[in-house]
Amino acid sequence: MKKIIISLLVLILISCTAFAQHKINTALKKQLDSVMLLDQKYRDTLSLFMTPGKGDSIAKKLSLKPWQAMNNYSALQGDLDSLNVIFVEGIFKKYGYPGKTLVDTPANESAWYIIQHSKKFISICLL
Repeated sequence: MKKIIISLLVLILISCTAFAQHKINTALKKQLDSVMLLDQKYRDTLSLFMTPGKGDSIAKKLSLKPWQAMNNYSALQGDLDSLNVIFVEGIFKKYGYPGKTLVDTPANESAWYIIQHSKKFISICLL
């Protein structure tokens, strides 16, 4: 029984040591969290245009026709997407894909969302 307890303690110490060596890049994590917010900034509103009556309500508040409001939000999101792609390309060049060991979760998923919203970038990454 004593050997089992000692073995368990050794395993726990080894696990703790390995975990302690895992250093998250917190500055990059915060940046990716912010980019994720920007990635979704207008997408929620754009999805409302697919719901009958919701798009009309939004357009009315903006004194626009529904198609004008939708085009406006699409253009705004497109601008953000372009900036996000530039940012993520820089991360890839410097670090490679920002995985869990670099930025932890859910920040590690941010790069994927940016990639999938860029036709050019996703085609490069999937080659």
